[in-house]
Amino acid sequence: MDLKYSKLLEDVFLLIGNNYISVWDTKTLKQIKKLPTSQVTKTSSLSTLYLLERPTVWKNKKVVLIAGCNDGSISVTNVIKKMDGDLTFSYVRTYEKHFEPYAPISYICIHPSINAAFVGDASGVVFTLPKILNTLKHDDAQR
Repeated sequence: MDLKYSKLLEDVFLLIGNNYISVWDTKTLKQIKKLPTSQVTKTSSLSTLYLLERPTVWKNKKVVLIAGCNDGSISVTNVIKKMDGDLTFSYVRTYEKHFEPYAPISYICIHPSINAAFVGDASGVVFTLPKILNTLKHDDAQR
């Protein structure tokens, strides 16, 4: 199980049994969405979650869900909160590593000053995902 709080969305994301994500509203303390992890990954069940937020843009209620998978890959999904409070999940891409495959991702840490994510897996390998903050800029370019 993994638990992440989104200050921007004012929701809590729970990873349940590696196969479901449950989203809870922090104001009402009620579950607002439960979805299978297959909606955010195309490869595997999940092992960990990370929510990437841009704190300077409050009008656009969007976060990037970076999900560590049990097969060692990383899935990136945009999560947008609509005006009615409903959440939409839009799959962006999957990063696959070509060493130590099938070691579950156990830790994700974003370092904004160098625009990279440090990712650790269960085998002890640490690798980086460069330009991870560009996932936030991707939608800005589409507008």
